[in-house]
Amino acid sequence: MTTTKVETGVFRGSLVYTPSASTRFVLTGNYERDNNTPSNFLLKNGPSFPAVQIDPKGWVNRQLSGLSLTANHEFERLQFTSVSAVNRYNFKNLTNNSEALTFSKMFSMPASSFIPATDWSTYDESQNSLYQELRLSSLDNADRVWVGGVNYLHNSYKLTTNYDSAFFSSTNGTRNGDHDTNSYAAFGEMTVPLYGNDRLKGTLGGSYTHDRKTYDSKYRSNGFPGTVAKFDQSGVLSDDMLTGRAALSYELTDNNSIYTSVSRGAKSGGFPNFTNNAPSGRKDTPYKDSTSWSYEVGSKNRFLNGRSALNAALFCNTVKDENLFALDSASFTFVPKPIDTHNYGVELEGSYQLADSWTLSGGLGYTHAELRNVSEDVAASSGARNGNFVPAVPKFNTNLTLQYYAAADWLGLPDTNIFALAQHQYVGSREADVGSHFKLDAYQLFNAKAGLEFSSFDLYLFGQNLTNERPQYIGLYYGPQSTAITVGHGRVLGVGTQIRF
Repeated sequence: MTTTKVETGVFRGSLVYTPSASTRFVLTGNYERDNNTPSNFLLKNGPSFPAVQIDPKGWVNRQLSGLSLTANHEFERLQFTSVSAVNRYNFKNLTNNSEALTFSKMFSMPASSFIPATDWSTYDESQNSLYQELRLSSLDNADRVWVGGVNYLHNSYKLTTNYDSAFFSSTNGTRNGDHDTNSYAAFGEMTVPLYGNDRLKGTLGGSYTHDRKTYDSKYRSNGFPGTVAKFDQSGVLSDDMLTGRAALSYELTDNNSIYTSVSRGAKSGGFPNFTNNAPSGRKDTPYKDSTSWSYEVGSKNRFLNGRSALNAALFCNTVKDENLFALDSASFTFVPKPIDTHNYGVELEGSYQLADSWTLSGGLGYTHAELRNVSEDVAASSGARNGNFVPAVPKFNTNLTLQYYAAADWLGLPDTNIFALAQHQYVGSREADVGSHFKLDAYQLFNAKAGLEFSSFDLYLFGQNLTNERPQYIGLYYGPQSTAITVGHGRVLGVGTQIRF
């Protein structure tokens, strides 16, 4: 069976204070908690799919909370904005890592050999972050649009894992890791008319970021043969990154425009959360920083006096040393592998107002994404090859939504609105891993929602995945006869409310 127990509680709220016409404060808080009994990786194309045999089933407890304050004050020629935020994340779980149907194929043993579990793990992780941004910008209606500012991020992450395995030395023992990140950035961007033509505008922006990351990790063995009794490691990484963007746009008419842009991105390197080499007494190598170049050309259009819209874009991206997670064949653990990637494609999105209360909207996309410059050691450990498709990226995807929104007077409810939507989403097949060992199946989802909007709250009915599809999200390749996947939840029906105060 693949039954999943889910208990979820969510709260979000905002307070707005406007002491004057030019000053505004927005305080926003959120809290989310869920307790789950999820299904594990299960055997793809196994008997009675999607079936899973695990004992114990495992559990997940997750809590998220956050508080942010945005302050804005408008002066005569510019405005000042401050964004302050704190966030906290806690996660604990027990996972059965030896799903019986998958491991029976993997080791050519009866499924009963893995009941109860031969391999399991527990996670206890917490993350606290502090963010502060200060910026000056042009007024909202300015002809010359600009922004400049600085920001700071502090992130503290702690993880304790306890692994027990009958087969793999790397998934045994207790690990304690402390990771701290301090990030400092300065940024600016400006958009101005060019050559005295208000229809032709140019944008130029850039940012400088300095990241400093530290980590301290301790490993203690549980006595599994071939593991060292203990191993400690620590390190410091510093990265300086320059990124930027340049763009041109031209308004052909009041309702039609074309644009082109080029941008450079960067991500700092870091230390893996899971110290893969510690059981053998060897240090883990930090993963590399990565850089990217992105190019886009497109058009934005409105037709029929604004009742219809159509946007189109062509894009191309190249990434150097993108860190893609792969199953390491030697240790049977996920590790980041630095691999260059290249992708290009097209995106279309549009909408059409069928009647006063009815709107049809949708989009489609095509993406070709492949691996490049795969090193020999990465190829040997993961099966990655030049030309393999980037995992989890579908070639085709579409979405279509029909919405209804109108006054509910005809229901005898004054000062009330009625809303409804029907939605379809299609996601094409994707490669499961960098080795292109197998594909995750294409899937389509049908969702619906209908309710009433009162002055201070909404009340609605909803249905997700109405056809009870089981979308495949993540894949693991253990061998030709044992490919494992995670699947999404089936049909969900419910009642919801949203309160405004």
